[in-house]
Amino acid sequence: MHGNSDIQSALRKRLLAKGFNPTPKNKGELHIFVAFALSNWESGLPIALEAFGRVTVLNGVPWLSMSAQTIGLKYVMRRMLRW
Repeated sequence: MHGNSDIQSALRKRLLAKGFNPTPKNKGELHIFVAFALSNWESGLPIALEAFGRVTVLNGVPWLSMSAQTIGLKYVMRRMLRW
């Protein structure tokens, strides 16, 4: 992460407090989940993101018609844990 070291430090502390300890990755090593409808200009995003690593598209998922807070987040987490 480039930029303000105060912001980096605050973010790192916040993530650690929640049990997350992310490690830096090189370009090409990320696994990116695209979790929204790819209907217009969005369809180009997975292609653009491939430079940063593997891209998994979750298109046509339940939160397109239901509340993301009730079913969408649980669905995404289940799908992400499969990879």
